[in-house]
Amino acid sequence: MKILYIDIDSLRPDHLGSYGYHRNTSPNMDRIAEKGVRFTNYYASDAPCAPSRNAMFNSRFGIHTGSINHGGLDADVRPIGEDRPFNHHHSPYQAWVEELRFKGHHTAMISPFPGRHAKWNVLEGFLEMHDTGKHAGETAGDVSGEALRWIKGRGTEKEDWFLYLNFWDPHTPYRTPEEYGNPFENDPAPDWLTDEIIAEHRESYGPMSAREIPDRNQWPNLPEEITSVEDFKRWIDGYDTAIRHVDDHIGKLLQALEEEGMLEETTIILSADHGENQGRIKRLWRPPDS
Repeated sequence: MKILYIDIDSLRPDHLGSYGYHRNTSPNMDRIAEKGVRFTNYYASDAPCAPSRNAMFNSRFGIHTGSINHGGLDADVRPIGEDRPFNHHHSPYQAWVEELRFKGHHTAMISPFPGRHAKWNVLEGFLEMHDTGKHAGETAGDVSGEALRWIKGRGTEKEDWFLYLNFWDPHTPYRTPEEYGNPFENDPAPDWLTDEIIAEHRESYGPMSAREIPDRNQWPNLPEEITSVEDFKRWIDGYDTAIRHVDDHIGKLLQALEEEGMLEETTIILSADHGENQGRIKRLWRPPDS
């Protein structure tokens, strides 16, 4: 069996066509969803990025491993202690990637994540690790370029493989190259966020809030604050463009698998480490179709 795991940072499901989004952000991901299983009840057990992926790769909650933050002592995994075996094979601490490896899969990761967050323990079970080298400043082309080389090279040599990819584009400050343009310039943003709700948001304050959104703008025309629905549209345009940019490169991966005669025998998994708030706080949230 061949397995392609695509991990897209900060991807919200309600910004995908397969979950009813009104913008055409994800034709290739929708194509995958149409042929597969689409989950509607899912949770990120730990957030943000580092504790989330630590929990995912180790299949253990952060409250059990101690990894619940990006920095400080709460970012490190606790030592197992006197019960630690010589290795984790067939122990309760064995990572699921390690299980795949022992079942004969050639395991590989293409991502800067372990180095960016000093989470080297997530590499357990991987026979290959390719750091794309930009400390999460990668755009989708950096990742897909490495992945295409791997699929057309190592992927054709191995009968059973597991390839994990990490796309960062939908994570602030939205990494889409400026020359890609804005495919949603003439499309309306979600209409649930009104000027009245924005005004209520602006009465509170905190990091990533309407009054203090990230100022490391990489994609052009991002607002410095959310003061109106026009600002919100500019912000969402940046997010949705990043999703569409990733989706284009997922299309290239699907094409490569098809060219190599591997598409129909490859299991493709799409997930995210967490979502992106985009103004939806609990006391103001309502379903998109309300």
